[in-house]
Amino acid sequence: YHFGDHDPSGVNAGEKIEETLRAMAPGAEIHFERAAVTEAQISDYHLPTRPTKTTDSRAKDFGAVSVELDAIPAETLRLLTEEVIHRHLPRDQLDQLLIVEADEKRLLHGLVGLINGSQVEDADG
Repeated sequence: YHFGDHDPSGVNAGEKIEETLRAMAPGAEIHFERAAVTEAQISDYHLPTRPTKTTDSRAKDFGAVSVELDAIPAETLRLLTEEVIHRHLPRDQLDQLLIVEADEKRLLHGLVGLINGSQVEDADG
């Protein structure tokens, strides 16, 4: 999966990465997908655009609009990342991982509460 800018250099970077992977592992089954930024995401998320830099030699056939990867809100980017990872996990294993994650979060929040509570007591006592 490739997460990169939607501009001539970002698209070219993804293409070069895929090309290099295929050259380094010619017999391997490689599935390469651009996960972000896609034209659909630009429209769906109403991402802010900028003019494509005409000084880039790859800009000729690219189009007038470019979008930086960091234009995608962090939470959305996390969800996109989780989505592509979850595609490769069996559903039952994913469900179990999510249960364990929720238990660990509760444990950590409880420990933080204990620590904060003891600090308050120490300050008063």
